[in-house]
Amino acid sequence: MTTFWRGFVTNLLNPKVALFVLAFVLQFVQSAQANASMPFVQMLLLGAIFSVLTIVAYGALGAAAGGVSRWLAARPSNLRNVNRASAGLFIASGAAVLLLDRRR
Repeated sequence: MTTFWRGFVTNLLNPKVALFVLAFVLQFVQSAQANASMPFVQMLLLGAIFSVLTIVAYGALGAAAGGVSRWLAARPSNLRNVNRASAGLFIASGAAVLLLDRRR
């Protein structure tokens, strides 16, 4: 199974998307107004907009991750520098938590 289809099936079976639609997107469907189009058409339009925005956002995220992956693979020193910076951030955040906890 390709990566695309695995992700497609995973999202299809993910209940969080259905809960998001029921909790959030339905608030924007207008059925009480006289000039409002059918709620089904509105849901299709809102679903299409949501899908396009999701594709754009995750496409940009995937492209950025691919660029970072190529940059890290170009030279091993890049990965070593990223690891050192991450270690420094973890140490700094641990020190901040330790100092903030002592103030209480």
